Amino acid sequence: MIRGAALAVAFLCSLPAHAEEAAAQQGALEDPLRLQLHGYFRARYFSLHEIFDDGPGGHTQDLTKANFMTQRLRLEPAIVYGPDPDAPIGAVRFQIDALDDVVWGDNTRLARTPLFATELSATGREGVEQPSLEVKRAWLELMLPVGQLRVGRMGSHWGMGLLANSGDGLDDDFGDNRFGTVNDKILFATRPWMIVQAARGRPLRTHPFLVAVAYDELVEDPLVSEDERMDPMYDPRALHQGWLSEGRDDVGEWVLVAIWRDDEWHRWRAGDQLHAGVYYVNRRQPETKSNVHVIDLYGRIRWGSWFGVTEGYQILGHTRAIGIPPPEEEGDLPTRKEAQIIGGAARAGYERTLWTTQIEVGHASGDPAIGDGIFTTRPLHPDHHVGLVLFQEVLAEATARRWGGDADTRGLWSNGGVYNATYGMLTGKLRPLSGLELILAGLYAVPDEIDGTVVRCDELDQLTEECIDDGPDAYGFEIDAAAKVHFQEHFDWTLEGGVLFPGEALWSDDEVRDRDEVSRRAWTVQTRVSMTY
Repeated sequence: MIRGAALAVAFLCSLPAHAEEAAAQQGALEDPLRLQLHGYFRARYFSLHEIFDDGPGGHTQDLTKANFMTQRLRLEPAIVYGPDPDAPIGAVRFQIDALDDVVWGDNTRLARTPLFATELSATGREGVEQPSLEVKRAWLELMLPVGQLRVGRMGSHWGMGLLANSGDGLDDDFGDNRFGTVNDKILFATRPWMIVQAARGRPLRTHPFLVAVAYDELVEDPLVSEDERMDPMYDPRALHQGWLSEGRDDVGEWVLVAIWRDDEWHRWRAGDQLHAGVYYVNRRQPETKSNVHVIDLYGRIRWGSWFGVTEGYQILGHTRAIGIPPPEEEGDLPTRKEAQIIGGAARAGYERTLWTTQIEVGHASGDPAIGDGIFTTRPLHPDHHVGLVLFQEVLAEATARRWGGDADTRGLWSNGGVYNATYGMLTGKLRPLSGLELILAGLYAVPDEIDGTVVRCDELDQLTEECIDDGPDAYGFEIDAAAKVHFQEHFDWTLEGGVLFPGEALWSDDEVRDRDEVSRRAWTVQTRVSMTY
């Protein structure tokens, strides 16, 4: 309540000066309010083969062959205020998704005889029915004399998107963005040098150094158990703490960003860029004695036809929120774990009008013993796409089967992100005609750690000293290709495919596959049609 009141007072104090400026800028405008609408529609067809053998758990019981379609309609309306619609004084923005990645034709057994089914459901790839229409984001943006204030539920993105990835757009070489980082946030961003200029009474000039501070409310939890909440006699108003009390089980985080963003690095050559920044997060939950620190460094350079971008992070701290192994007594907190997680990626290349070549290397730390007191695994964000088969399909399925749908382990699914791996990917792009781009890529990856579950060590899944000393075998080598066609300004069609030549690290359940069957190839063909507006 105290921090909320302080922010409210600061906000209200800034309104009078801003209102006078807004009135002066309005001038002869008859209606300073405008409605904007952006977004896209996409539909994708999947044909998956040999992704996984029969077995319990995961998204499906059998992924040796699967053919299906999904779609998404995204609406991004905005109510903007001010004379310049591209740089408004204030705006309320929304993100609304309809039939978000629902599987075509699924009716969740609404009809006993599917042949005569007439009703469709909104069921996603994971087999969970979801709202047909969902408002995912809604936030206010307001320009103040000394910066910009944002309040509401909004997307978050930093650097290459390894940790915080907004999941916006249709700009990936392979695959679609499905997730996106969303936070309930209060954010203030400013350019410190411009404040100094204003204080000195000098004309304001845009400066490349920017800082931002934000508070994210991640969990506002009642101090009651799930069993109590399901009790027919449960009444949250009768509790001493109440539903929205300031509980020790709330989770919040403070975010600090400092970045140098110069898009005119060389004054005599347009297009050169120099970006460098740091992203710091402190996340706490008193009840589980969680105190976690995230430090993420990012840099980008564009020098003529050469370009490079890199991001690296480390997560440190301690928590009792990870229920692996489960506590010995019901109601006890899990054992304390120390977080020691690292990850990163770097991409460099050379780009001309007709062609581009680039190489990307990356790493996501694994955990050889997830039940001990040190927690070292975290996949890269699933909307940072690397290839089309290994990470997006095979390891997504493998981690889902391994960890199941339990609340304490659901967060260990990779969901298609780079998981427990070090990888290298070489990509070439050719643009022979206007609106046509051809892409060819090769990916090689090895596990970071043998965990005895997703990455097997031997037929008995035992972490013997001999196999640990030898190190993990490769995940395998993958070849991906895509053809992308852009036409009539707003329409796109893509055809994508990939084949994975798996290594021995991708052993399936020993009951259905042994070492002699490792050579079976996993492959996919996918196509997408979309309209962006």
